[in-house]
Amino acid sequence: MRLWQRFIQRLRGLVWRNDTEQGLDEELQFHIDMEIGRNRERGLSDQEARRVALRDFGGIEVTKEAVRDTVAIRWFVDFIHDLHFSARVLFKRPAFSVATVLTISVAAATTALAIAAIRQILWTPLPYAESDRIVVFYETDLSNGMEHQGVSPGNVLEWQRRTTAFDSISVAEPWGIDTTVNDRPMAFSAWAVSNGFMETMGLKPMLGRTFDPAQYELDNATEILVTYQGWKRIFGSDQSIVGTTLESDQGKLVIVGVLPADVDLPSPRDFWLPRAIPSYHVDTRSGSWITGVGRLKAGHSLTNGRADIERVAAALSKEYPESNGGAGVTAHGLKQQLLGGIEPAVKALGIAAVCFFLAACATLASMFLTRLYARSNELSIRKALGAHHAVLIRQGLAELLIICVIAGCMAIFLTVLAIEFLTQALPDNLPLLSDLQLDSFAVVTAFAISPLIIVCCAVLPLLKVSRRQLATLNEPTRSTGNRAELRARSVLITLQVCVAVIVLVGATLMIQSLGRLLDSDIGFDPDSKVSLQVLTPIRLPQRQLANYFEELLSSIANVSGVDSVAGVSALPFHPRQIDPESRFEHMDEVATDDERLSTFTIVTTPGYFDLMGIAMRDGREFSKFDGADSKQVAIVNQLMADRYWPDGDPIGKRINASVNGNPVTVEIVGIVENTRPFSFDSPSRPELFVPLKQSAFDPFTLVAKTDMPPETLIPALQAAIWKVAPQQAVYHTATVPSLVSKSAQTRSFATRVLGAFAFGAVGLAILGIYSLMNYTVTLRKREFGIRMAIGATPASIQKAIARRTIVLTLAGVIPGVLLAALVATRLRPLLYGIEPHDIQTYLIAGLLIATVSITAALIPAWRASRHSVASLLNAP
Repeated sequence: MRLWQRFIQRLRGLVWRNDTEQGLDEELQFHIDMEIGRNRERGLSDQEARRVALRDFGGIEVTKEAVRDTVAIRWFVDFIHDLHFSARVLFKRPAFSVATVLTISVAAATTALAIAAIRQILWTPLPYAESDRIVVFYETDLSNGMEHQGVSPGNVLEWQRRTTAFDSISVAEPWGIDTTVNDRPMAFSAWAVSNGFMETMGLKPMLGRTFDPAQYELDNATEILVTYQGWKRIFGSDQSIVGTTLESDQGKLVIVGVLPADVDLPSPRDFWLPRAIPSYHVDTRSGSWITGVGRLKAGHSLTNGRADIERVAAALSKEYPESNGGAGVTAHGLKQQLLGGIEPAVKALGIAAVCFFLAACATLASMFLTRLYARSNELSIRKALGAHHAVLIRQGLAELLIICVIAGCMAIFLTVLAIEFLTQALPDNLPLLSDLQLDSFAVVTAFAISPLIIVCCAVLPLLKVSRRQLATLNEPTRSTGNRAELRARSVLITLQVCVAVIVLVGATLMIQSLGRLLDSDIGFDPDSKVSLQVLTPIRLPQRQLANYFEELLSSIANVSGVDSVAGVSALPFHPRQIDPESRFEHMDEVATDDERLSTFTIVTTPGYFDLMGIAMRDGREFSKFDGADSKQVAIVNQLMADRYWPDGDPIGKRINASVNGNPVTVEIVGIVENTRPFSFDSPSRPELFVPLKQSAFDPFTLVAKTDMPPETLIPALQAAIWKVAPQQAVYHTATVPSLVSKSAQTRSFATRVLGAFAFGAVGLAILGIYSLMNYTVTLRKREFGIRMAIGATPASIQKAIARRTIVLTLAGVIPGVLLAALVATRLRPLLYGIEPHDIQTYLIAGLLIATVSITAALIPAWRASRHSVASLLNAP
């Protein structure tokens, strides 16, 4: 018979097994009947003829086995039998089966999630050509220790002329576009980019083309690019959007292209416009509100580029001491810029995932060892009855395969849930993780980790334990095992305690840090307040602009539920603050050590400080009498007063400052409490407040205080604005509490992640320690019975177990604390108000783990000590 014919025959025998077995029985019975007939012909009786036929024919089952080997795939049949047997064994021990499957699936899902997140951040290609050559610039104020979120246009033009390490340097300026949708004015965010910005960033549109170079020469460009986010949200991913005309406050704009996805620099917005740096900004060096980027020349590293730009900045500081004195510049790679504050959170996620994986492996190893040792008598009996050693190993592997498949499928399901939860819980400043999804890589990773855990934790213990214990049928006594087994159990307990301490210390540090951050004084009360930022559709003179904003505030004040209203150009924690930094001069004799006097200028309306809960430390607040024709006045914050009037009272002092680009002399009439400008941990800065009527500024943020849930009031406030200004678009609406909470999103997210991992790691440590100690106590029952028979008390036995547990716990706590100290240094950027090596935290974590470990060990010891001496002596 040919090979393929034999294969088809075997396959047929496997698929139609029942028919094959029935045909085999019929064929064997036919041959036996024929032999019986021949024996009868030789004169034998019926009974003797049958006996002789069966004797001559041989064993029926042996013959069947021989035939089966020729018509079916024997190993597969045996494998099916092994799976059936293993499934019954697992079903009889549901606690072990469920705990094992859950532990493996959770460990696999969390590891797969961490791998997918790190892969998304570190290995997913960016939509920028040769992104390693792109550099982002920030200007710094060395005198104030401030790092601005941008650069000044005058300095950028000098960098373009003087640097030698860059192919190009370009800028993007925050911009806005007003249009009308359903007869309502709508505001969209945009970036106005300079000539060469697209080339510097290495970007090509996903649809359409880039800007015509001639567009940069026009005062009002007629072409526009749509970002991927804007294309999906505004135009519903319309493939035919290129060529569409958009009616806006800047005239008709033709959409010429759509940018690719994941373009998150400078930051996600709706549109991009072409715009050259205007001539009136050529000499502007103090304001830092635009984003600067550069492309390194081929062969130049980030270090070379940073040295080059710092050289030019140092020269400008000497040439323009009035505006650039004490100012510097920093350069960051694109990847570093995009990671920003999330890098510590990603590291925390990776460390927590590794620790959780190790804890799960140690726990599973404990459970499998305990299970295999507990079944040693059963395996010995089966071996004595004729089971081959390889058969027992094969059945053990079949049992592991069932666990592996179930755990792998559950791991995929848990990974789906985890990714969904993670993407929903992500803070807004984690753009690189916003597209995290369950792709084929995540599925394969989640399913593949399960057998990896099985191999690490179960296969080797299975081989070792079975080889050692299957030699005897039933040992007359049981002991705690040889030294190798004792060391293995001790190492597992130590590892579980060590890992639990590491994760618990990190989580405790993060929880304490978040608590102190949220409890820190930000200088104002954010509760029950709503903010709306507006930008006038047409340019207005200063007096008309002030009257316009006051009219909007009056309309908002008449809305039901509004207690009070005020306005400010730079609301604390707001993402779009208008707070230019400028120099000022003392008009009176003041002794100060500061050579460079600078402050951030903010425009407010009367009642703003009272509405925001910002305390007046001295003097008075602005009033309705502080108008354009009255004396120019100002209010300073406490930091500015302490820094620039260290030996005197600034009330009544006069300074010459730049307000809205115009030099004015103002008299200080009040001092207010310091506020945090951007986030909970941002340092206070010198601030100068001027009244709206004397220095109107556009755009402006309107703030309303209400006794209602603030988010429910936003539609009514918008309607109030449109009632008096139908063409006024609202650029940004948000409740002030939401602005405050967003500033702590990264820390809050990392805290929740570490807290979940810490809870899981401690739970796994408890499960593993209890499992091992329960088995150890089971092995020592006969020993306990003998000791109690000669006078030992249950308390003494419990003390002996406790001493052993304390030694093992300390062996895990001490290295765990040392390793936690190393890991905690990675969390320093995420900590606030607490040091990474806070002694109290380490003591609390160590004591908690020690208490939990000792309790988990004493429970089985207490249960064993309650048995009678006779039952302990007769323990198997």
